Amino acid sequence: MNFVWIDAVKFGEHGRALNLLESKWPSFVAQDLAKQLKYPLDQTKEVTPELVEAWVEQYLAGKLEPSLKSQPIPETQGNVYTVVGKTFEEVIMDESKDVFVEFFASWCGHCKRLAPTWESLGDKYAPIKDKITIAKFEAPENDLPVDAPFRVQGFPTLKFRPAGSRDFIDYEGDRSLESLISFIEEHAKNSLDLPEEKPVETPVAEQADDAQVPVSAPADEPEVTHEEL
Repeated sequence: MNFVWIDAVKFGEHGRALNLLESKWPSFVAQDLAKQLKYPLDQTKEVTPELVEAWVEQYLAGKLEPSLKSQPIPETQGNVYTVVGKTFEEVIMDESKDVFVEFFASWCGHCKRLAPTWESLGDKYAPIKDKITIAKFEAPENDLPVDAPFRVQGFPTLKFRPAGSRDFIDYEGDRSLESLISFIEEHAKNSLDLPEEKPVETPVAEQADDAQVPVSAPADEPEVTHEEL
């Protein structure tokens, strides 16, 4: 076990990322870097050498439970399901559905560029939410469960879990809507037949007034670079 110190005046925000809830210093956190788990020392207690020594011994003996951060569960959901730490198992591991999830950070430029495409993907499969879930998970604000079969190393990270399986497939293609749809159709286990949309009849006069030359939206850049944590 290595002991390091961080200047809380300069890097206090990093303490919040390690699940320290108060700006109360000194504070201690044991961090399992391989599993990305955090074990903060109870900040309500007075820090003493004896307290820290006992806490370290408990950590090394595997007797401490990790602190798992979670945002509040949203009261309403859109076509892209917002998953938080508390709902990861319920939503992402629901084996009755195919699940395609984006792990993102609000400050990530690549994630911001992907956002409208990901919303369009959710809109496309909205009629069959009982068969497929398009989801997003803000990784810096929510911790993965201890038994999650992977860890997130960069943003955005896109993972697909076929129905009936607990194994995840990494998406490494370009981030165009067409490529994402093709990937889903290749790996999904449930039927993804969408209901036919009824054509909307437009009055003849309105057709003449509103006639325009269609303009195709530019495809997303084939950018697959991840912004590292």
